[in-house]
Amino acid sequence: MKTITLTVDGHTGTAEIKWIAENQWSVAHYVAFVSVPFKKSQTQNLFVYDKEKIAEAIDKARNYLEMTLSRCTLV
Repeated sequence: MKTITLTVDGHTGTAEIKWIAENQWSVAHYVAFVSVPFKKSQTQNLFVYDKEKIAEAIDKARNYLEMTLSRCTLV
């Protein structure tokens, strides 16, 4: 598991990137558990299905975390 911590406009959040193995409900893929202030924590599918493409998953998680942090005080 890889964890990213980012601060945007004075708000700090984290994204924990995890590989989810194939199971009866879905194919194997990367997800990010995103936690930011003032919002409910959530799991975001990163739509990366190749375990070797961890760098792509990290980039997508960082972009999603940055966008979520920039909007975390909006109602």
